[in-house]
Amino acid sequence: MLTEGGIFGSFSGWRQLPIMTDVLQVGGVVWRGIVPWHKPNGRNTQGRFANNCEYFVWGSNGPRSKELD
Repeated sequence: MLTEGGIFGSFSGWRQLPIMTDVLQVGGVVWRGIVPWHKPNGRNTQGRFANNCEYFVWGSNGPRSKELD
């Protein structure tokens, strides 16, 4: 159980990004944003873009005190 004002975060690929933001909100977490994580040694596939980025989706359980931000 997440305490009041506690932070939740999860890594996600671009395919799951839309559903992850929906899951947070349906679960009662206030969606705060997305942080891109660049992976310089990501998997390269010839003829395609490199798979070198994931996303950190985060939110909080209700409002956060200004002192915590």
